Amino acid sequence: MPLVYSLFKPFGMTGYTITTFGLDAPYSMLTLMYFATAEQFEEAFAAHGEEIYAKVPLFSSEVPPHYVGQVYNITV
Repeated sequence: MPLVYSLFKPFGMTGYTITTFGLDAPYSMLTLMYFATAEQFEEAFAAHGEEIYAKVPLFSSEVPPHYVGQVYNITV
């Protein structure tokens, strides 16, 4: 994620979270990336998505899906 953050920050990425799951979950982890708008993410992904996905085999045997959504509330 430090590489992704360094590439996406100029497009407006403000931060990210990483959550790991147990062995019974369909995925081992989830990463949320934070931008002010979905368009900022789309621009960042258009510019660097191929570069990032080319590095995925160094860390995983799976191609990660990506979804765009909106955060409505955070309570901690």
